[in-house]
Amino acid sequence: MRDIEEQLVQYQCSSPICLYRGQLMSNEELQTLKSSIGQLISMNSFLSTSTNRQLAISFLQSSSSTVSDDLQQVLFKIEADPQLKGIKPFANITSLSYFPGEDEVLMMLGSIFRLFDIYRGDGQVWIIHLILCSENDHDLKPIFDHMQARLEAGKTSLYSFGQVLRDMGKFDEAMKYIHRFLNGLPRNHQDISLCYHALGVIADEKGDYDSSLEWHHKALDRWTRTLKPMDPRLGDAYNCLAVVYRKKGDYVRALDLYEKALIILRQAFNDDHLKIAMCLNNIGVVYYEQKQYSQALDYYEKALAIWQRHLPANHSHLGAVYNNIGEVHRYLGQYDLALKVHNLSLNIYEKSLSPQHPDLATTYENIGLVYEQKGDIRQALTYLEKAAAIFRHALLPTNPDVIRITQNIERVLSKQT
Repeated sequence: MRDIEEQLVQYQCSSPICLYRGQLMSNEELQTLKSSIGQLISMNSFLSTSTNRQLAISFLQSSSSTVSDDLQQVLFKIEADPQLKGIKPFANITSLSYFPGEDEVLMMLGSIFRLFDIYRGDGQVWIIHLILCSENDHDLKPIFDHMQARLEAGKTSLYSFGQVLRDMGKFDEAMKYIHRFLNGLPRNHQDISLCYHALGVIADEKGDYDSSLEWHHKALDRWTRTLKPMDPRLGDAYNCLAVVYRKKGDYVRALDLYEKALIILRQAFNDDHLKIAMCLNNIGVVYYEQKQYSQALDYYEKALAIWQRHLPANHSHLGAVYNNIGEVHRYLGQYDLALKVHNLSLNIYEKSLSPQHPDLATTYENIGLVYEQKGDIRQALTYLEKAAAIFRHALLPTNPDVIRITQNIERVLSKQT
C-alpha cells in the first residue's frame, strides 16, 4: 500500500504517543492473546485508534448491553514512538475526519507490536498493552520480509486510500480522495470507470441514490464500450445498479439487473465465488422487501454458505447476511431466533466496522424492533437510540434511514406507560 504509506508518513505524528481502541473480543481470542504475552503481533488491516482514552472507553460503555458470557470488553493501550527507526507510519487524521471529535490516529497496515501485558482495568474491562516495534528488531525479520513482499506486489493510490476511508465509514473523505485520483488521470485512462463505480457505491452508502445512479451509469457506459460482453466488471456494475434501484423501490428493474449480473458472474467464476454470494444476498433483499420471506431466506442462506467457506469469521459480509436473516425471522414472529442472529451480526460489525458506520446502526435498529415486538420497550428504545445517534452523524437529515429511525423511536415512545 505504498501511496497510502507515503501519505501517513506525510502526516506522521512527531512525538511519542499513547493510543487507545475499545472493542469487544471473544473469550477464545482473549485467551489466545493471554498466552502470547511477550510475543509479536502483526496487524493485517489498518488500525483506527484515538488519543482520547475516555472516547475509547465510551465506545465500550455504549456496547455494554451486548456483552455476554462469550464476549469481553477490551481496551487496547498502544505505545508508539515515531522516532524509532524502521516502524510503520501512523498519523493523526483528525483534520481529514468526518467525525473530528474522535481524535483519530490511523496506523499503517502491517504494523507490528509486542504484546507487553494483559490485565484487568477498572470495572470489567481488560487492558491489552501493546508497544509498536521496529522492523529492525532481530526477531521481526521473517515477518517484515513477508509483509514487504505483499506491499511491493500491491498497486495502490489515492483511490486505495479512499477505499480505506470508505470502509471506515468516512464517506465524504473517501469521495474527496477518489475525486483527487480521478482528476489526475489522463482523459481515456482505464481507471476512470473504476472511479465512477466507486463514487456510485459511496453515494449509495450516503443515501444519495440519484447521484449513485448517475455515477454507476457513467461507469457502465464506459465499460460497455471498452470491455468484452462477459467481463466480470460488467457484472459488478449491474449488481450495484440493482442495489440502488431496489432502494428506490423499483424491484422489477432490480431483479432484471441482478439476473444480468448473475449470468456474467457465473460465466466468469464458479458458483462458489464471493461475488456470486453478494448477488444472491442482494436478490434475497428484494424478495424480503416484497414480503416473500421464504424466497428471501433461501437466497440469504445460499449466500451465507458461500461466505462462511471463504471469509474470515468476523468479515462484515457475514454481519450483513446475519442481519438480513434476523429480519426475516422477526417478520415470521420468531423473535428469540431473530435476536440470536442479529447479535451474531452485531458481534461481527463491532469488530470489523467503525463505531459510526451506518451498517452497525441498522443492526442496532433491528434489535430494537425485535424488543419492541417482544414488549420490552426499555430495551427497544436503548437500541433504537444507539442507531439514531449513528445515522444522524453519518447521514443527511433527509436520508430515509434518518427519517425511519426517528419515526420508529416516536412510535415506541408512544407505547410507554
